[in-house]
Amino acid sequence: MLGRERPLELWAILDEAAFHRRFGGRKVMRAQLERLLEASSMDNVTIQVVPFAAGGHAGINGPFTILEFPELVDLDVILVENLTSGLYLEDETDIRRYNVVFNHLRMTALPETDSVALIQQLARDL
Repeated sequence: MLGRERPLELWAILDEAAFHRRFGGRKVMRAQLERLLEASSMDNVTIQVVPFAAGGHAGINGPFTILEFPELVDLDVILVENLTSGLYLEDETDIRRYNVVFNHLRMTALPETDSVALIQQLARDL
C-alpha cells in the first residue's frame, strides 16, 4: 500500500518505549528497525519518535489511528483498537479531540530527522 503507484500516506508517531520491548530477539528487532528506516525514506511516510525525555504525553492512553479519506472530505474516522476488537469513532467531536492529541504528539515528538537518527542508533546498538 505504501509503495504502489498512488501510495497511501502514513504519519506514524511512536513512543520510544516501543523500541525497547524486544520481541523475537535481536535479529528480529534489528529487521523491524531497518524496515522502519526503509519506510521513513519514502516521500509518503513520516515517522516521529516521542522520546523518554518528553515524559508524560498526550498519547499515553494508548494507540489510535486517524483514517482520512481525501476524496470524502467530511468522513474521517478514528480507529481505537484493543485486544479483541476495534472501535470506529465517527462523531465530529471525537475526531476533533483525536486530531488535537495527534497534533500535540507531533509537537512533542522528535523532528523526523532526529527520529530517524535515534532509530538508526538503536539498530546499531542491537
